[in-house]
Amino acid sequence: MTQQHSGSMTRSGRSRSWTVLPALAFVLGSIFAGGTIAIADAVRDAGGDDETIGTLPICGNSGQLDLVRRFYDTRPDFYLEGSFGEIVSTVVGFTGSGHVTYESRPGGKVRLGFHGQIELALDRQLMQLTGIQVGTTVPEAYRGALAASGFAGQLTPMQALRSGSFGLPVTALDGVGALDSNSWVLAARSPIQGRYLFRARAAAGILYVGQTY
Repeated sequence: MTQQHSGSMTRSGRSRSWTVLPALAFVLGSIFAGGTIAIADAVRDAGGDDETIGTLPICGNSGQLDLVRRFYDTRPDFYLEGSFGEIVSTVVGFTGSGHVTYESRPGGKVRLGFHGQIELALDRQLMQLTGIQVGTTVPEAYRGALAASGFAGQLTPMQALRSGSFGLPVTALDGVGALDSNSWVLAARSPIQGRYLFRARAAAGILYVGQTY
């Protein structure tokens, strides 16, 4: 992706809207209970926390994030999926705190799930070049929570969440510059487990993805 360095990738508002519609439709059809697209993965609802297996090296930060095999969570987490080395190279900083689950995936890929109130700073160009995917995992304890997604101030009607793992259209939206002027969010609330907010935004050469409760 070269948009942050050059104006040649700028799209008109109309063409950009048509480009991102399929990505938004996928989210509406998969993560919400009323959709018709099958759940992407089995529910990842560990029976308890596992031991720390290492730390996630992040350039530019003095802090660290512990890597664990499993982490029991009653709220959703967000994940990055791709080559471990490429993910590490793409994450250039973070704020907040939390734990990171490490899960092996087919094709030599890994899925790193980020738990806690945390925001990652990602290299936008590397995100486009590597094809790293951004998604969310909704635990069984959060199934049925009411949620809406979309650009801040233009959210969809509230719908019930499914449990499972789902891709989010973050990379596609950033690829057409849709996150430069507004944040894309997934906002949810459960009467028992509380609120959840995922947000993706972009500025200059950095893509920010994170979550709060």
